[in-house]
Amino acid sequence: MTVAKLELVSENFDKMDLLEAFSAMPGGLFIYRAKGDDKILYANEAVLKIFECKSVEEFLQVTGGTFNGMVYEKDRATVDASIWKQVDSNEDSFDHISYRIQTINGKIKYVEDYGRLVENKKFGSLFYVFLVEGKSKYHAYEQDELSGFPGMRRFLLYSENILKMVRHNPEDSHYAYIYFNLTNLKRFNAVYGFEAGDTILKRLARTVSSVFPNNFVSRFSEDHFVVCTDVLDIKERILEIRKNIESAAESLMQLKAGIYYVTPEDVSASVDCDLAKYACDFIKEEPNRFICVYKPGLEKDNEKTAYIVENLDRAISEGWIEPFLQPVIRTLTGELCSAEALARWRDPKLGLISPESFVPILEKKGLSYKLDMCIVERVIELLQHRILADEPVFPISVNISRSDFDFCDPVKIIAEKCDAHQVRRDLICVEITETALISDMGLLHSAIDRFHAEGFEVWMDDFGSGYSSLNVLKNFDFDEIKIDMGFLRNFNEKSKKIVTAMVRMAKELGIHTLAEGVETEDHVEFLRSIGCERMQGYYYGKPQPAMESVEHLKKKGILPESRERSALFQKIGFIDALNPLPFAIFTLQNEEFRILYGNEMFMKELLPSGPENGEKIEEALSRCGNLRKDSLELCNKVIAHEKMQVATFDLNDRFYRVTLDLLAHSFDEYAFSILLDGSQFEKKQAG
Repeated sequence: MTVAKLELVSENFDKMDLLEAFSAMPGGLFIYRAKGDDKILYANEAVLKIFECKSVEEFLQVTGGTFNGMVYEKDRATVDASIWKQVDSNEDSFDHISYRIQTINGKIKYVEDYGRLVENKKFGSLFYVFLVEGKSKYHAYEQDELSGFPGMRRFLLYSENILKMVRHNPEDSHYAYIYFNLTNLKRFNAVYGFEAGDTILKRLARTVSSVFPNNFVSRFSEDHFVVCTDVLDIKERILEIRKNIESAAESLMQLKAGIYYVTPEDVSASVDCDLAKYACDFIKEEPNRFICVYKPGLEKDNEKTAYIVENLDRAISEGWIEPFLQPVIRTLTGELCSAEALARWRDPKLGLISPESFVPILEKKGLSYKLDMCIVERVIELLQHRILADEPVFPISVNISRSDFDFCDPVKIIAEKCDAHQVRRDLICVEITETALISDMGLLHSAIDRFHAEGFEVWMDDFGSGYSSLNVLKNFDFDEIKIDMGFLRNFNEKSKKIVTAMVRMAKELGIHTLAEGVETEDHVEFLRSIGCERMQGYYYGKPQPAMESVEHLKKKGILPESRERSALFQKIGFIDALNPLPFAIFTLQNEEFRILYGNEMFMKELLPSGPENGEKIEEALSRCGNLRKDSLELCNKVIAHEKMQVATFDLNDRFYRVTLDLLAHSFDEYAFSILLDGSQFEKKQAG
């Protein structure tokens, strides 16, 4: 097109006067070929200053003398596509676009480009462009003074071009928006002052800019920053920024990040940024979550969150929330030795709400203390009811969250409720997750000491699931560790070695062991072979209401162990069963033997041909000559002298040095370990 001859001339302006007028304008003017080599035909002094060039030679050096060379490399494809799309879509052939340039000194600047396509008789198709840099006070789109980043409107204008490019070439475009929120800035300002807060914000701006050096960044509001990026390692970079900022924020602030991945079907860049913000806001109050990727359905999750928070108190008062029990079985005996209380919410409107749905929400909202104390009270009431009904009772473990201590005193509450309901304190065990211990070691160290002082056992839940398991064992005194079910879920030789090492280490430290996630006979046999004391999992029973759980076990022939047997087996639990020699653990009660554990070597030495069909091992032993009589005499000798005894036994025409030791005893039941060693007799025969 050609420019129409319609202008006002009230004075005799010549060419020099016009050029002087252009130079005085708040921006630069340049002209370049629209087609072919996009060579720059004219650029005034203001354009050279924007590029920090002191001469035409420097400008040609930094740009190559082309418009393409003026645009920052990462923005070129987007800029060119956007210009032509705008020009083709309007009658006046105008375009307006925001992009980055790189000055001769290496500085990245944001500029606004106002251009028009003109058909010149001498030079052909040309673009006449007015260029404004960000620092101009006449800039049409604001720039954030504190960070130096473009403001929201400029960012969204740029982002619309990104969206157009994604629609045009969806397979090669992998853009995402990251919405950062630095939480608790107001609290930080109140403690350290606004100047310190601004320093943190500037640090965040510098860090984001350095971690995402070639991407478009904006500060939308006080502590909210947004990045448009096409890098693939987004989460790794976010964690790098978080580590840098939170180390300088005195633990008062956390950096949250929401991610939204751009798709060709997206409506607008503004909506995309809103969805990234929605994901960020979704985890704002969750202390252990720092990154959330937006996914369809997140809004429905938010509706459920609102329902759960609004109805928690009613659910507690009307009994919608109740403890389900999952049995814990003694490995040596197959008896019920304890149970874990797990919260279940049976809602009249939504039905059974899984704990995976409501527990994280309550933790995020700081309401988990209400849930945990509700379960504590219901469990204590259950134990009181069974005691008054003269029914067998067994210890029940309850879960305590780290955040509970911010809103109440769980130690005091549990102790007082036990006493008020006349329930022994050793019937309540407290479980604390490994991740909770890492988050606030000082507070929980004191709490564990107080629980012990009040007569409660404390167990570490999910042992091995975190990164600091060994440090936690070193720094805290636990009565029991619950080995994370993940080790049995991936049941291979490597996981077996790890679990074996965990059990042996715990025994050395005087800590009892329980394995979660037991689902198969193979799991049971393996845990029994390595001496793990207790087992919990669907092999024995899923979480059920208390009465249903007890009845389910009764049908399987599993009954609660007595208080006396519980004390007996607690003492046996620290014995390392992994012995290279034939080794076994057995009990003696009313002159009757019962083998609780025997390694493979022991069983082969004792019964080479094995028990007959349907015959118990104890019955098979009665066929072994004088073994029963000799064993009983040796056991009585150990009991009488209260010390280990050594004797020589003839078993299956072979002589063995037998070492018998008393491990523990109750009122009328004794537990022994027995070790067989025939090596010295074999040497004599060989000699």
